[in-house]
Amino acid sequence: QIKPLLKPNSTWLTLGDGRYGTEANYLISKGIDALATDYSDKLLKIGQEIGFINKYQKENAESLTFKDNEFDYVLIKEAFHHFPRPWMALYEAFRVCKKGVILIEPNDQINHKSNILKRFIKNIYYFCKTLKGSKINKDCYSFEEVGNFIYTTNSRELEKFLLGMHYRYIGLIELNDHYVKGVENIDYFDKEILNKSKILLF
Repeated sequence: QIKPLLKPNSTWLTLGDGRYGTEANYLISKGIDALATDYSDKLLKIGQEIGFINKYQKENAESLTFKDNEFDYVLIKEAFHHFPRPWMALYEAFRVCKKGVILIEPNDQINHKSNILKRFIKNIYYFCKTLKGSKINKDCYSFEEVGNFIYTTNSRELEKFLLGMHYRYIGLIELNDHYVKGVENIDYFDKEILNKSKILLF
């Protein structure tokens, strides 16, 4: 979805790109000058050593060490909800970019296009969980195993943030991204497993 923005030799910064610099690697494959950053540089260092990325830097997304407008674009892919103070990180992303910030994140499930039907279905879901003896989180708030709050957002919150910073343009593209536990361990070339699982990989 970001292909129209991928101009050769443009400069990009990735935030929260701690899985060896996966996002930066994709950008580099498109001829982009990309710098991968994360709060921990342990895996980024390995990524550079094996030639997966060209360069990296240890950075706190909420307090970046870069100059204003130093990069053309900033990419934050599925990292926003990990930040303790995500709006500070988003402000910093806008500060260091010239053209725009690309934010790829799950929507806040309790607010995103909520209506009576969805609330009714959710109540049935809660009831079924109760019958199974499972814990119910009616507010849909989640915490990761290490204890930090998973900070989800939605389009209206992002619009208000941008308006508060005197920006007037936002582009929203919605897609349904589904995760199946263990799918990352499937051998792509094992056709027998793929046929049995009926999972579409793209």
